[in-house]
Amino acid sequence: MKKSSEIISTYGIRARALLLAALSLLIPSVVAAALGARPRTEIRCVMHLHSNYTRVGNDTLEELVIKARAAGIRAIIPTDHAAARFDYRPFPFIALLSVKKEFPSIMYFSPEKYLTDIALLENKYPDMIIIPGAEVAADYSWSGSFLARDMTVRGWHRHMLVVGMEDPDDYRNLPAVGIKPGGSFNPLMLWPIFLIIAGYGSLRYHPRSGLTLFLAGVILMAGNYPFAGRHPYGGGSLKYSPLDSGNFSRPYQILADYVRSREALSFWAHPEAANREEFPAAMKISAVTEPYPELLRAISSYTGFAVFAEGYRRAGAPGGVWDFVLTEYCDGKRKSPVWAASELDYGGELFGAPVDILQNVIWIERTSSALPSKKDVLTALERGTFYALWKGKDGGIRLKDFYVEGLGGERAIFGGKIKAAGELAVYADIETIDGKTRPAVITIVADGKAVQIIETSAPSRIRHKFTPPRLSGSGTNSPVRGYVRLMIDAGYPDYIAANPVFYERGDTK
Repeated sequence: MKKSSEIISTYGIRARALLLAALSLLIPSVVAAALGARPRTEIRCVMHLHSNYTRVGNDTLEELVIKARAAGIRAIIPTDHAAARFDYRPFPFIALLSVKKEFPSIMYFSPEKYLTDIALLENKYPDMIIIPGAEVAADYSWSGSFLARDMTVRGWHRHMLVVGMEDPDDYRNLPAVGIKPGGSFNPLMLWPIFLIIAGYGSLRYHPRSGLTLFLAGVILMAGNYPFAGRHPYGGGSLKYSPLDSGNFSRPYQILADYVRSREALSFWAHPEAANREEFPAAMKISAVTEPYPELLRAISSYTGFAVFAEGYRRAGAPGGVWDFVLTEYCDGKRKSPVWAASELDYGGELFGAPVDILQNVIWIERTSSALPSKKDVLTALERGTFYALWKGKDGGIRLKDFYVEGLGGERAIFGGKIKAAGELAVYADIETIDGKTRPAVITIVADGKAVQIIETSAPSRIRHKFTPPRLSGSGTNSPVRGYVRLMIDAGYPDYIAANPVFYERGDTK
């Protein structure tokens, strides 16, 4: 691996950095308090960065921190591949006819090293919040012909981002392909023992053929070790067939449940992206992954999905998959809502976009003068108190303020809840980062429908009153729960997707 950049860090420099960070966070809070608003801190966070722990990363972890810090980013979530390996081992010749490809990953170098490197950087850059993460594939399948030397691994780039796991064993126990090279014991894998018995019994009368059978059995038995017929979590790395007769969502449900059990977060990565790769090898090996927004509907327990840059056309559009799962949550069919996030998929500037082009802008309500912590950021991501931002290299937009107002003037920002009896009011104060004026289209989505499209220009302030679809025409005593969310289009790629505010009928108990 490339050595980290040598950065001289003295006590004075560290103290100055902490002082500047504290002032940058405290001044807006003092101003907000003077204006009568609830003081809060804005944290800009980038998610899904690759270092040279993986084949797609060009920078060291420290170089990622330095670049993000220089761009005004306060929190970063590197998500190197947990494992980057696929293999084809057809039954019954598990080892003899295998095809395998492995690349650098967290497991390749060890979770201890990965987490230790991040912890050292946290100490070196105390004004930065660095949250460990991993990009994980739970399953894949094979198609093609081994005999024709033309194979395709399908679904290998169907990824989830796991965020906030700090224990190396949690990475080792991830229910994902490439993590564990075997599966549960399968007695059928002991079939070569019959060749060994037959060969041994024939040695006395037919020594040549008996020895051939015996040796073939020994070789096949060794090749089948550790006698596991498939991946322990329903994976496709040890089988040559469609995934569970088309039920390829099951391994990802197991993954999402596992991550939640570790008190960590999980986000679907690039659900609308198609991917195709060719790998140089003795035979032609391709990796093909089709878009998978339908998986957002198929499983639960995950935290969110990447709406930007590869999730806003189908999943994030009004009436799309995101609205479907939010409606399920409001109907009590899901235990938790699903949040929209921005992912960078950054591998270094040689691969394209700068480090700050896709951000998650987190709003943390201030209850003390202490600087926000890693726990504060993780809590905000878990509770949805942030909006997803995609900005151009030379401009962009931001939300200076936003809330939804309900019964009795009760207000909530994204991720919050309010009571409602009829009309709701949406307020948004939109700024341009470069100060220039530009056209903007604001779409208010309520209960899965675009209830209002406002054509304006940014910077601007809007306050729009409306009655949500679920409140109009419903009985006054019927329990109702719904949501309101906001999308802003100021011209590609200046977009904002605000996470929903949930409302509940004010007279429900």
